[in-house]
Amino acid sequence: MANIVIGIATCGRPQILAEALAYMVNQTRMPDVIYLSPINAAKDIKLTGLPDAILQRVKVLAGPAGSSAQRNTIINALSYDDIVQFLDDDFLMHPTYCEQVLALFERNPEVGGHSGKVLADGVNSGGIDIADAITILEGAKLPDEPIHWHHGTTYGCNMAFRASVLLDNHVRFDEQLPLYGWFEDLDFSASVDRFAPVVNSNYCLGVHLGTKAGRSPGLRLGYSQVVNPWYLAKKGTMPWKLAVISILRRVIANTVRSIKPEPWVDRLGRLKGNLLGIKDLLTGKAHPARILEFSRK
Repeated sequence: MANIVIGIATCGRPQILAEALAYMVNQTRMPDVIYLSPINAAKDIKLTGLPDAILQRVKVLAGPAGSSAQRNTIINALSYDDIVQFLDDDFLMHPTYCEQVLALFERNPEVGGHSGKVLADGVNSGGIDIADAITILEGAKLPDEPIHWHHGTTYGCNMAFRASVLLDNHVRFDEQLPLYGWFEDLDFSASVDRFAPVVNSNYCLGVHLGTKAGRSPGLRLGYSQVVNPWYLAKKGTMPWKLAVISILRRVIANTVRSIKPEPWVDRLGRLKGNLLGIKDLLTGKAHPARILEFSRK
C-alpha cells in the first residue's frame, strides 16, 4: 500500500503554517510523513503547541531557497511507493482529503498527478480567515457522484503526484523559475502528464486562504507574469496561445486596476514589472531568473 506524504515549501508564514498543520489532525487517514521545506527553519516554522499526532510525523528538510528548489528538496526525500501531496502552507484540507487522494491513486494506477476542488480561494481577495475556512470545510458535502477527469495541469496550492513517476522519469520543478515561481505548478504537472495522466477531481476538497505574507513583491511578480509564460511556451510545457492569453490578461488587468487598486495588491508595481518584461522580450534579455536582479519592491 502507498504512503501518503505531505510536502510543504514555506517561507515567512509560521503562524499560518502552524494552524494548517494543527488542522491536519482531523484527517480520516493521517499522512505518514509531513515534510516541511523552509528557507530559514528558525523563522519559517513554529511547531510549539501542535498535536503530538502531527509533531511525530513532521520532518524538516534543509535545502536551497525558492518554491521550485524547496519542492525539489522534498522530492529528493521521497520513497518509490509514496504519494506526495504538495500543499501551500495556507491550504486547509477537508478531513477526508488524504483518504480520498489515496483511494484515487490506488483505484487508478495509471494516474500520475492530481489536483482537487478548491471550495474557496482567497488569492483573488484580501484572503480568507482560518476560522472562516474551517466553517466552509465543516459545511462542505462530498459529491454524490465522485468523478475525476484528465486535465493535464494542477493548481499549486493542492497537487498530488505518484513518486514512482517522478523518480523513474527524473521530473523536477524548474529552478530557473526562482522565488515564488509563477506557473511552476503548470510547468511541473505538464511535465508529469507526458508520462502519466494528470487529473482533477470533484471530491478532494480544500480551502486556499490566499495569505498575502510571503508572496513576491509587485515588480517581481509582474515581470514573472509576462516572462514565465513565454519561457514555458518556448520550453514546450505551455501552448503558445495560452501563454499569449495569460500575458495579455495580466497586463490588461494590471493596467485597468492600477487606476483604483485593491488594498491587498500592488497593481502599479505589477504593471511596471509587466512593462519591463515586455521590454526584455523585445530586446532579447528576458529570462525568469532576471527577477533576482530586481530590488524587493
